[in-house]
Amino acid sequence: MKKKSLIILLSTLGGITIAGVVSGVVTYKIVNKVDKSKPPVLVKQLKKAIYNDDKTECLEIGYFKNSHGEIQIEKFPETVNKVPKNLPKQISSLSWAFHLNLNSQITNLDNWNTSNITNMSVMFAAAEKFNQDISKWNTSNVINISAMFILSKSFNQDLSSWNVSRVTNMHSMFYGANSFNQDLSSWDVSRVTNMNGMFYGAKSFNQDLSNWDTRNLSKNVHTENGVTYTGWTNFNKDAHPEFKGNKLPRFPK
Repeated sequence: MKKKSLIILLSTLGGITIAGVVSGVVTYKIVNKVDKSKPPVLVKQLKKAIYNDDKTECLEIGYFKNSHGEIQIEKFPETVNKVPKNLPKQISSLSWAFHLNLNSQITNLDNWNTSNITNMSVMFAAAEKFNQDISKWNTSNVINISAMFILSKSFNQDLSSWNVSRVTNMHSMFYGANSFNQDLSSWDVSRVTNMNGMFYGAKSFNQDLSNWDTRNLSKNVHTENGVTYTGWTNFNKDAHPEFKGNKLPRFPK
């Protein structure tokens, strides 16, 4: 079987480029062509993670200070299906934590106190089986939620109670999340500047988002080859065929 290439452009991941194989078939990359700053890298290791022998259980969570000034969690091995009940209070970024995770459920994950988290970007990227109830998470301080469930093909849990009022970036949040179809109409998205590709390829999503306040969406995220990309470009491209028209937010003119 030939491998397919999928290029996903993200505007706020600091130049990060990743490549991986999803289900042995799709080779994909997440590339930033807009923000020319360097991706966050380890500046100082603060704590190394500890695992059991087969790396299915994390016994102690690791974290480090990154070059963006965040205290970032160490990425878990793909095999991890159990984590400690308590998330260290020092951590402010969960970015990439469960990228490519192989499990549908991760024991104790739903118990985490996420009230100090500001960055959840790419957290469950390509975790194809993940479908756990995380509705009780405190997201009141999250600013960046871009690509959180990108290519999370099984995820379909209620997120209606999440407080996203401080979020500014939802770029590609549900890109390729083929199963997701939950009511998000109550979300306060008034601070969001970028929803580019938010539901791109989310083939099941067919909810009414017409009441969303999109006044702060950017009219010019970037320009490439003479084409201007707005904060809502490809918002619903290749999503459910009925997710269009009056169901869409009223984007800026």
